[in-house]
Amino acid sequence: MTEDRQTVFQAEGCRYVLLPDGTAEILSCRACAADDDVPGVLDGHPVSAIGFEAYAGISHLESITVPEGITRLDRRAFAGCEALTEVTLPRSLTEVGEGLFAGCEELAVVTIPPDHPVLALVDGVLFDRTNHRLLWYPAGREDPAFTVPAGTLALGEGAFRGCSSLRRVFLPEGLQTVGDLAFSGCLHLEEAVLPDSVTAIGQRAFMGCGDLQAIRLPAGLRSLDFGAFMHCTSLTHAAIPSGVSRLPWQCFYHCTALRRVDLPEGLTEIGREAFALCRELEHLSLPAGLRCIGPLAFFVCVRLSRLTLPAGLTQIGEDAFKNCHALTLAVAENSPARQYCLENGLPFVHIALGG
Repeated sequence: MTEDRQTVFQAEGCRYVLLPDGTAEILSCRACAADDDVPGVLDGHPVSAIGFEAYAGISHLESITVPEGITRLDRRAFAGCEALTEVTLPRSLTEVGEGLFAGCEELAVVTIPPDHPVLALVDGVLFDRTNHRLLWYPAGREDPAFTVPAGTLALGEGAFRGCSSLRRVFLPEGLQTVGDLAFSGCLHLEEAVLPDSVTAIGQRAFMGCGDLQAIRLPAGLRSLDFGAFMHCTSLTHAAIPSGVSRLPWQCFYHCTALRRVDLPEGLTEIGREAFALCRELEHLSLPAGLRCIGPLAFFVCVRLSRLTLPAGLTQIGEDAFKNCHALTLAVAENSPARQYCLENGLPFVHIALGG
């Protein structure tokens, strides 16, 4: 829900708007106690929805009850509530957004009625059964391994975020999406077996998985989003599947142990800072169809010694090879890449157009 052209009211420390059916949607609520209930009525209007980030980042909130009558929780409604340990959700809830509890690393207990029509708790893990989505796994759980149940199609935003004890996750065939921040901050995650059915990996999905040494990217992958593997400082090798046409901004940023990357022939774009600060990177070949390299894409890749720039490469961003002190670029005569080298004082050698 947007606030545009709507009157915003205040009551009981909450800002809210009225929906067409006369019920209220809470936009924000900052005047709550450590143990609190979401208000069920504001100024005589039944509350039916909690909006985007309405309770996000309330550092003192320890437990909260969402009352019956509320049917919708928008994305990140309680995200970043660092002290939150317990949440009770109502049976009336029918719509649940992404990342409800992203960054709530102290949250240990979510309670729902046993006959809930939309949500399910399986061994303490919260699922949206309508969309076959894993919503939340307790960050404080000490189990070193977890197998996601068969039939799960998506891992929600921040689903495993901050699970510092988790070392291995086994994902079922049929899984399609790994959401934004899904494994972010899983410091000791060593293995995540991704099935070939996965087509999309979201923003910063594995960010900061410092013990992750290898990741097998599935054959069916079509989309990698911003910062998917940034700060994975033990990752040594990555092979990008043939269906991926672009590497996004900061995809492998600060992967300080990364030595080898295999790129597919269909890749057309390497985004801004995609390999920045990959100080050990030395084995990389650019595909012939590459058209664009973003700014700072290979910043401080100090072990790269030779890289052939395809003749069809037409866009190279500012400082794409800055501080790559050992690097000599191989370029075709009269190519945009050669002109870039001349303009930026980069060492280069000529290659034949077919070379």
